[in-house]
Amino acid sequence: MRRVTLRGECRVAGGWGFVKQAVTGWLRQDRRGGILRLTLCHTPGNLLTPAICAELTAALDAVEGDASLTAVVLDSGLEDFSHGVAVGEDVAALAALCHRIESLSKPVVVALHGAVLAEGAELALSAHARVASSAARLCLTAVTFGLVPAAGGSQRLPRLIGAEQALRMLLTACPVTAVEGLAMGLLDRVVDADPIAAALDLAQTLAGKPPRRTLDRRDGMRDALAYQQAVAAARSALRPGPVEAPARIVDCVEAALLLPAVQAVAFEAALRADLAATPAAAGLRHAAMAERRALRLPAGLEADMGDSPARVVIWGAGESAPDIALCALRAGMRVHLADPSRPVLVNALERIAVAQEAALKDGTLTQAALDDEWARLSPQLAPPRLPDADVALILVADAPPAAASSALLSLVAPVPAGGMALSLSGALSGVVAGGAGDLVEIAASDSVAPARMARALAFARRIGWRAVSTRPEGGAAAPVAVRLARAIAETVAHLERGGIDRAVIARALAAHGIAGEGTAQPPSLAETDIARRCFAAVANAGARLIESGVLHRPCEVDMVAIGAGLMARHTGGPMYQADRRGMLILVRDLRLWAAENPALWQPAPLIEALWSQGLSFASLDAAPEALARALPAAFARAARAAASGAASEAASVWPEGAA
Repeated sequence: MRRVTLRGECRVAGGWGFVKQAVTGWLRQDRRGGILRLTLCHTPGNLLTPAICAELTAALDAVEGDASLTAVVLDSGLEDFSHGVAVGEDVAALAALCHRIESLSKPVVVALHGAVLAEGAELALSAHARVASSAARLCLTAVTFGLVPAAGGSQRLPRLIGAEQALRMLLTACPVTAVEGLAMGLLDRVVDADPIAAALDLAQTLAGKPPRRTLDRRDGMRDALAYQQAVAAARSALRPGPVEAPARIVDCVEAALLLPAVQAVAFEAALRADLAATPAAAGLRHAAMAERRALRLPAGLEADMGDSPARVVIWGAGESAPDIALCALRAGMRVHLADPSRPVLVNALERIAVAQEAALKDGTLTQAALDDEWARLSPQLAPPRLPDADVALILVADAPPAAASSALLSLVAPVPAGGMALSLSGALSGVVAGGAGDLVEIAASDSVAPARMARALAFARRIGWRAVSTRPEGGAAAPVAVRLARAIAETVAHLERGGIDRAVIARALAAHGIAGEGTAQPPSLAETDIARRCFAAVANAGARLIESGVLHRPCEVDMVAIGAGLMARHTGGPMYQADRRGMLILVRDLRLWAAENPALWQPAPLIEALWSQGLSFASLDAAPEALARALPAAFARAARAAASGAASEAASVWPEGAA
């Protein structure tokens, strides 16, 4: 739904008789008797911008002054309830809106469906009652950005569900299903259908009664000793590191018990402001933005994706095959799993069954869904030919010719962090590299038909992989993750040859989030110098990959480095670290160190060009078209490629909840 600019009123027939409807900006208002329904219709994702918050606040002020209105229902006209606020956006207006909702003298009921993320979940917590569809998912994601919640979420949540469950949600950022939310006291009602009817019924029941404000409730604090024990247990389980947010979240939940509500909310706000200024939070924000940019499809490719793949054949049931099969099954695909070895095939099926039983036990999979997955899984022992499928994956080196000829993806070589590398066979030559988790690289030469590349990307998206498109360089098949890892390994080897002990190097890299998560202790100057050499080497390697057209933009280098486990997420990645250091200082350092090892530190021409123009890697991400004019002709292709990937994101924002 696009932004609505029409302003006015109309009368339409509805299930509650005649309904008075007004549409103003991003907010649709339906008056049903004494109940006002406010529907958010702000694409993308009902982001809670200051303008949206101001419009909602004005609507609630009007409700307060209208004696004929007795209750409010707040819902979403989009697929999800809300994705929160954009990364880095001011949250003062949201905090004020949450306070206005809670302080309203008339009951406010929220109807939740789809994703209820980050500050969107905090908005729901400020209401007086919550009704959700059974498919709704609630998730508080502030910790993934190195922050505490923005609008009282750390205070309202434990008042409803207690310290133990609140800390689990806040510290893990794991989504909670509607059924779980009902069981723990987070939701008041859960329905299988659209929740709006149930929300209207509940609002009518509550109308005329004093609202129960969340900050006044003590449901989760009845047992103060258990509450304090949960806080102590969470604090003792914390691991020291450069990201302070987990410890501060524990402090906030503790404050909910110890401080009056007003002071506790102010305490949360002060901690968030302090954390927002830390390097770790800045790095986490950049990592989220870089990932969002890198995952955006190049211009024109979205239209070539066609229908989402529905059937996949996997030849080779060892190693990663069960995990891929499970991802495809969870995505609703039909999976044919084939292998010439009966023991290997049986072992794969056992691993799938174990994973399903674990999901069944922890409540993330129902028995009906488990049965459906088995119905869509077809194990086959060395079939003479592969069945028809949208995608065929070859995960063994000695696949029969008939299988290999029909495959879209084929195994090539291992990559860092226990991932895999896959070759896109046929007209699509190159690699798909799985890093530490769900990161994949899909490489395609210039001759590849867009429809075939789109097919591979559609499959990656369908099974939940984060796919970045790359371009093979001179037929080379080494994944980007391998090349970046090689820069780290060569830096370590060079420093060792210079007489620095490996343990010292390892400690220095770990302290700065390279091949580790970082430490809480400030590193020494010597350790900082070691880390700077490593960051510079990887940034230099990333610049060369952009020059050669293997990657298109610096954000892709950062995403691969983080996704492959080469650098901690809070670092923001090598290109972000280079920009923090400054292009002038980076060039100076590289030229100085190049005397020791030219192959590793001789400044890439792209870095020299950016420095000479007073630009940065962030410039190439944010304004690639202008950069194409500023850089020498040798780099025009890289800038144009970056522009094609950024063309559709000029007006985009990055919601905190979707990171």
